[in-house]
Amino acid sequence: MEQSPNITSSPSQTNIAVEKFTLDNEEQKNKIKKLLKHVEHLVFPFLVGFNWKIEENNTLNIIYQSFAKDKSVANYISQKKESGTFIDEQQILEFAAQGALTLAFLHGQDIIHGNINIQDVFITNDGALRIGPVIFSQKIQEIKLEEEKQKMKQSEANEKQSLKQQDLHNFGEVLFALAELKEFSNSTLKIEQQEQTEQLITEQFIHLPDGPIQKLIISLLVDKQIAEKFFDKPEIKEFIQNCIEAPTQLLPSDQINRTLIQFSSYRYQLAQTLVTFAQFKYDHLLNPREDEFEEYTDMIKWSRQQSVDLACPLSEWICAACVNIVVIKWGAEKYGFKYGFVKELITLVCSDIPLEEVNYIHTNALKLFFDYGYQKGIKIDDELEMVKQIIRNMKSADSDVIDETAETIQIIVSKSRIDYHELNEHPNYEIYQDNGIIAYLFENGLQKEGLPDKTKIFTASAIGILFCLRVIPDQMRNEVIKELKNGINIEILVQQRDSLYVLLGLSLNAETNKDTGQIPKEDEFLQVMIKNGLLLKLLELLNDESLESSDKDDIAIIIASLHKAARMPDQFKDVVMNRLKEMKVNTWMGIVLSGLAENIENHADIVERDFIKQLSNLLNNTPDVTEKELMVALNLFELGTEETQQKVKEAISQRRIQALMSSRNGNIAKVAKLLDDWLLFLS
Repeated sequence: MEQSPNITSSPSQTNIAVEKFTLDNEEQKNKIKKLLKHVEHLVFPFLVGFNWKIEENNTLNIIYQSFAKDKSVANYISQKKESGTFIDEQQILEFAAQGALTLAFLHGQDIIHGNINIQDVFITNDGALRIGPVIFSQKIQEIKLEEEKQKMKQSEANEKQSLKQQDLHNFGEVLFALAELKEFSNSTLKIEQQEQTEQLITEQFIHLPDGPIQKLIISLLVDKQIAEKFFDKPEIKEFIQNCIEAPTQLLPSDQINRTLIQFSSYRYQLAQTLVTFAQFKYDHLLNPREDEFEEYTDMIKWSRQQSVDLACPLSEWICAACVNIVVIKWGAEKYGFKYGFVKELITLVCSDIPLEEVNYIHTNALKLFFDYGYQKGIKIDDELEMVKQIIRNMKSADSDVIDETAETIQIIVSKSRIDYHELNEHPNYEIYQDNGIIAYLFENGLQKEGLPDKTKIFTASAIGILFCLRVIPDQMRNEVIKELKNGINIEILVQQRDSLYVLLGLSLNAETNKDTGQIPKEDEFLQVMIKNGLLLKLLELLNDESLESSDKDDIAIIIASLHKAARMPDQFKDVVMNRLKEMKVNTWMGIVLSGLAENIENHADIVERDFIKQLSNLLNNTPDVTEKELMVALNLFELGTEETQQKVKEAISQRRIQALMSSRNGNIAKVAKLLDDWLLFLS
């Protein structure tokens, strides 16, 4: 069963499954999952969320997180009627501001709500308005009727604009009902002349006095163009700003609850920030401020002193805002590390918030800081302490949380090495091993029942990186290697490449190599890559002029390594071999040439393209020669023609080979002795 993260309800909430859909095929299922995943992770202070699950019989249940009926606006109005009290203008303005923020947030991302009415808008315990969850019936039907949708594509933009206007009109009806404690009569809207319509609507107002709030509601109900600019109304903007900067001025002194006032101020501030990002056009990036995360650090510290009911929603909004900052403001993450925000975020997400309350929003924010940070070359001094906190979330019951946590650890482990592309022992291996982190990862990221596939691949990659050039313990070896093999079949190119590199790194250890089954053999990885079209995808990327040179080097190495002991097809040969020839000599070159040399049909390419010169550099001028470089020469001797053997002989210094015969590494000494025998035989 596939499902979204768990949603934890407050005492005033209840989860009610209100919609079921039968999914007809896998393509339809994947499109709908993508839609739901995208919208599900949109967090906003004045919007109710939802979750979903797909049963084994391909039935989709959308479970809307709904407030109990006694919290609906309809019930709120009934209670006011019974008590004979009306809602004052200031409160109506506050509800209007909260709705304006929510609709600006949704519409800024081209999301139509589609179900705003007095039964599906709610009033929380602290008096805030929350619009019920976005309804997906229409969107799902569009996906199920994809062909018809394509025919209607021209009118789609106009229809979407009309639906946005309808959202705003419907919210106007909710505000009218709150102001007058009765439902709005739509009959007045049938009159075509706008002036007459406005007059008739004005006559429906009995309790709300004529003034800016009444005019604001009328504009939502009548004037579509004005309604679209609802969020930009001066009275709305001013009210929101006052709620952020001077919230106590909006209440009588006897109604001031300092904690709730501060919470409300943060809520408005974060809502306004999220609206700004929702309306941002990604045609350029913004420059970050050095104090970018200072206010969010203060919010986290404040939330630490509050109850779970306040701390949990606030933490989600903070994380959602920070994700946008990292993505939109180039280099912002460095200030998050520099001024301690990331440490506070780790403590919040991995300690302060109960494990059952942690969700995708929290862990995704954490992952992005490390991912973007390492890309910008950030160095982290207290890596171990951070990882020790982060791994707590591997025990979550939420599959998205486990996935994001495993990927975060993989990022930290892989990018904290001195040079990610060189084959070196991991500098922090002993620390991870001695503190039990490797064992913890293996137990919770590979052995636990029901783990997502991606979690196991990320975890195996992290463990494999830590064991680069080392022997993996017997109890871990099979599981780690199996999941790394699965990693090359994943749709994410970066993960394919990472998995291949980790497997190749493990293969350098002779004892591990026996269990990997000679990793790049044709009958395993090459056939998997061919069947899934991944090999052709790599070739396509290798020919992509926009791709960075270093990435092309990586891809050429991967393609060549896949053809260990196999003839490289003509469609790959020229571009891959030429790329390898241009590359700087490194340890990977020894691995690649060693594998290619196992097939005699590749010998001509190795010799003709002057790889013998590369081999000479590897064997004669590289201080730390490995067994793989020596195996290139040995394979060419044992399998090559007389011409190939002579060219290899001329490229190798016999004095250097004889010196390697006394190497402390038994495998190197053994291969060097075999090479020396060949040199003597051919002399």
